[in-house]
Amino acid sequence: MEKEDFIIKRYEIRHASHAARKIRILHIADLHGENHGEKNAVLIQKAAGLHPDLILCAGDMIVGRPGTNFDDVLYVYEKLMEIAPVYAANGNHESKIRRYRYTYRRYVSELRKRRVILVNNRTESLVQKDREILITGIEIPLSKYKKMRIPSLTDGEVERMIGTCPKKNAYHILLAHNPQFADAYFRWGADLIVSGHFHGGMVRMKDRAAMSPYGFPLPKYGYGRYERGSQNLIVSAGLGDHAIPVRVNNPMELVCIDVSL
Repeated sequence: MEKEDFIIKRYEIRHASHAARKIRILHIADLHGENHGEKNAVLIQKAAGLHPDLILCAGDMIVGRPGTNFDDVLYVYEKLMEIAPVYAANGNHESKIRRYRYTYRRYVSELRKRRVILVNNRTESLVQKDREILITGIEIPLSKYKKMRIPSLTDGEVERMIGTCPKKNAYHILLAHNPQFADAYFRWGADLIVSGHFHGGMVRMKDRAAMSPYGFPLPKYGYGRYERGSQNLIVSAGLGDHAIPVRVNNPMELVCIDVSL
């Protein structure tokens, strides 16, 4: 087996009232069609070795351009589904191929054949360790990804896309590719938010992302873990690169989150 070219980044989230009920979540973002070993054998082996209960893919698994070949990514999804249930939401690159209707329809069709559960602007429910988990994905419009400007997203826009956060006795996870709008996500009310997009800030200073893909420095939610009361946001540095393949003190990573429910 080839040596991995990424790290496993671990987080632990504890809720004291349910300390004995634990699930393990793998958070994958920004693969961009990268191969870690032949046909991503290293990534798949490492994912399997962590024995997750749930796998979340938070967008940009592919590169969104005409004629893109996503067979390798489909293979990764297929093998991940053999490990644990996989829930996925679009990043900006998946959203880009919506412009090419046949390509997008084929991509979605192939994901569904592999039983990947797509949560683009919708919510799915499952039960893990006798606790209900709600998983919502938000697909941000491409207009929110413009370069060289700082976009905004209002609470009203969030609710128009995904509705109000259900107020029930469940653990609620939000897949939100773009962490730029984390304040709105926190206000929406998810217990755990998983994001990517910033690639760890390309250059990292300690645990601070140095640069946003939008072209401005020191993004507020550029990398790592952010807490607001009992809520958590985990921003991955990603497993691939696109356009500007710069990484300084910023390894690619597979994120492993242990949650006490």
